Amino acid sequence: MGRTPTRHAKPSRVINWIYSGADRLDSFRPLFLLGSILGLIMLMAVPAWAQRVVLVPPTANDAMLSDAFNRLEAELNIHHFDIQVVNAEIGPDPTDALTRIAQEADALASIALLHHEGQTVVQVWLVDRVSGKATMRALQVDPSGDAANLLAIRAVDLLRASLREFNPDEKPPADVVNVDRRAVPVVVRKLAERPPPVFALRAEAIALYERPRLGFGVGPAIGGAYRLGEAIELGLMVAGPIVGVKFNMPEGTTTIRQELAWAETRWHFVRTPRLSLGLGLMAGALLVNAQGQPEAPLIGQSESLWSFLAGLGVHSQLHLAPRIAVECSLRAIGTAPKLGFKMDNQQTIMSLPILAGSVGLRVAL
Repeated sequence: MGRTPTRHAKPSRVINWIYSGADRLDSFRPLFLLGSILGLIMLMAVPAWAQRVVLVPPTANDAMLSDAFNRLEAELNIHHFDIQVVNAEIGPDPTDALTRIAQEADALASIALLHHEGQTVVQVWLVDRVSGKATMRALQVDPSGDAANLLAIRAVDLLRASLREFNPDEKPPADVVNVDRRAVPVVVRKLAERPPPVFALRAEAIALYERPRLGFGVGPAIGGAYRLGEAIELGLMVAGPIVGVKFNMPEGTTTIRQELAWAETRWHFVRTPRLSLGLGLMAGALLVNAQGQPEAPLIGQSESLWSFLAGLGVHSQLHLAPRIAVECSLRAIGTAPKLGFKMDNQQTIMSLPILAGSVGLRVAL
């Protein structure tokens, strides 16, 4: 702590403020409340609405095709499709029959598994009303192996490949018949979209706002991200030096420099071809360096202190190209212990939460 002798005093110092457990809990209470609200939002989120696909079950008493049919139904349910089973005779022309069945059921596609050339070849027939295309894939199967699982996977792959013929915002030409020209449902976009790259690099400018008297500090930040799942990613970031923060008093000025490093988990709850929105949880460390510049006869010195940080954030991405996006983030950060600054007999404490805003470029690899 600083003091004031007759001729000179120790300089401004970073103060390690020690509070009781109750005081620390009070300082983090706004973050706990925000975290609870975000948790409820995540729990209440529901998957995209389903879109209908018609499945025509095998007519013959065939154990392998029946098993494949059941597995195919389960696979499509995983992708949030609404499955409708229609018992119908396919006849000699599967394309016309499946087109009629899909139209009558107002479905985006219809699928049937048929034997061909005895028991060695199975035909997977698909009519896709999004692209207006009918597709058949013949598969050589081994009844003694896991043929049912193979057929189910191949049928879903066939549907995905058919839906990818046109971009999400592109429609088939006007002269293509048997096309459902309504807006492409979200679940169809999700199935047809190609998996995003696993790794990404970030370069950002970050600003910290520390109340009540320290104001703004700005600096660079760099890092990377790794995609853990369809909507979850883990990132590592370092930022600093953050400069511009000052503690001004009649006795002089304390110049404050900060450096941060943190890990962050993000959940992207809105994902479109142009825009993504997400929530994030972060934890890391904060290094603060204070350089005292007091008026004479006081003497200035510097001191540094580490502090643990944790926070919550909201994030957005505006996609400029398939692998390039502009990112904007707003975070609320808490530290433990609390940090304060003192010059002579004047002092201030960083109020929590510290607000951090950043904007930058994200490049997927």
